[in-house]
Amino acid sequence: MYKKSKTSQGITVISNALSFYQSVTLGVWVKTGSRFERTGQMGMAHFIEHMLFKGTQKRTGQEIVLTLEQHGANLNAFTSREQTCFYIQTPASFLEPAVEVLADMLTASRFSVTDIETERQVILEEIAAVEDTPDEYVVDLFQEHLFPGNTLGHPILGTRESVAAHSRAGLTAFWRENYVAENMVVVAAGQLDHQALHDWVERYFTGENRPVPVETGMSAAVADQGRLFEHQSGFTQTHICCGAAVCAAADEQRFALEALHVYLGAGMSSRLFQLMREENAMVYSVYSFPEFFSDTGIFCIYLGTDGSKSVRALDLLKSELECLVRDGIDRDTLERVKQQMRGRLMLSLESTYNRMIRLAKNEILFGRAYEPETIYRRIDKLRTADIIKTAHDYFNFEDWIITKLQ
Repeated sequence: MYKKSKTSQGITVISNALSFYQSVTLGVWVKTGSRFERTGQMGMAHFIEHMLFKGTQKRTGQEIVLTLEQHGANLNAFTSREQTCFYIQTPASFLEPAVEVLADMLTASRFSVTDIETERQVILEEIAAVEDTPDEYVVDLFQEHLFPGNTLGHPILGTRESVAAHSRAGLTAFWRENYVAENMVVVAAGQLDHQALHDWVERYFTGENRPVPVETGMSAAVADQGRLFEHQSGFTQTHICCGAAVCAAADEQRFALEALHVYLGAGMSSRLFQLMREENAMVYSVYSFPEFFSDTGIFCIYLGTDGSKSVRALDLLKSELECLVRDGIDRDTLERVKQQMRGRLMLSLESTYNRMIRLAKNEILFGRAYEPETIYRRIDKLRTADIIKTAHDYFNFEDWIITKLQ
């Protein structure tokens, strides 16, 4: 059962009480990410994520993690295009202290100059690590080319130049502007009581209640199309990310796109894996992935192949997409895909972490929680005509952005 309330400070609290678990995954989501950065702020949302682990007015960074880990709890965080999340997986009996630790981090961090300089170097190493991981780096390059000149195309980590330029004043200003009560959603899934969780959030999130900022760097995403970009980086293999902008998270076509993802590139039974790797030995790795935002989305296909095969691999992909746009998929295949979608959702619900993620994204993107039964019913409604229309709308290969890293 899902419950939702709002504290007097304006923080939204959502819970999914599950008595058969002995643990809880607790997340505090802040509705800001790399897309909200203004000129000169690139990488700042991610930098702040790092800084909130470095110490508060009453705890050092080491004391933060020791407080949690001595009870078996695990603390982590991530920054995305439109949100930042801090989460703790904890024994249920330790939930109140976990709420207090996250509140302390998010509202009372120190941002010492020494810690900023240390973490600046860590982030520069993180940027270098991504550039040394071509299947990740090519996706960043793809998104930059898909949304040129838009914050949605900026790398979440920022650039070496932007990270080097961030000052304490700039970081704390971004933190104070964005880490406000109305921008926060506290979500927990596992063995818990909603009223107790609400009361703890009310008690511990006592930072200054400031209004949500109006001005951000976010602007309407206008996607480019029909272009090829090639980057030389000295890798042995050629890494290709290609795709297009698609519908937003709340659009009904999302379900057809999810079905097309399962059909084309989700797992070893997928059409592209069987066609391009198993039957033609054209690639080592191939998969698809959709991602949905508040006003747009992306659908991508990744290929890892030998440079001498890259042109033939893209020709084979183009031919397969042309068949998909022309013919769609038959009813039996669609039924198999729908069963796979239902099974994937069912398995994801076995994890309190996945449940926490689903609840938070549903609240932030749709303003409500969706019971799994609602999603099962929407999957069941998919018809072959939905697949053909969606493929026709978004899968014209001539309109796709193709990014090659080799």
